[in-house]
Amino acid sequence: MPTNKNIKNNDQIKRENRYAVLKLLYQRGAMSRSELTQTLNCDGTTITRISRFLIAEGFVKPLGFSPPSKKRGRPQELISLNENSCCSIGISFSPYELVGVLVDFSGSIVFQEQIHFEKNIKKDSFTVL
Repeated sequence: MPTNKNIKNNDQIKRENRYAVLKLLYQRGAMSRSELTQTLNCDGTTITRISRFLIAEGFVKPLGFSPPSKKRGRPQELISLNENSCCSIGISFSPYELVGVLVDFSGSIVFQEQIHFEKNIKKDSFTVL
């Protein structure tokens, strides 16, 4: 008899599929839905649903159509990460330095600040917030 730990519900599968699309767009850059379908070995309807959801949430943006090719049919619409959709903050502490970094959704550094401390800081030099 299968345990509940081995059974995935629809929400888990949706999250994993969305994550797979975001990860692939992060790694490879702009792609068409059909390229995503082939690479992830998913149904086209699934990728269309996921990409529509991610566009509506602002994590992905349409870039327009790919350059004309010798293939027949409609030009493929490219989608990519929306680098302005969210940011992450990283802070590194060391005895003599504090470093803060703000990166956008694509991993590019938006802002970075380094603060160097004197080697012999006295305890009463710090302000309690």
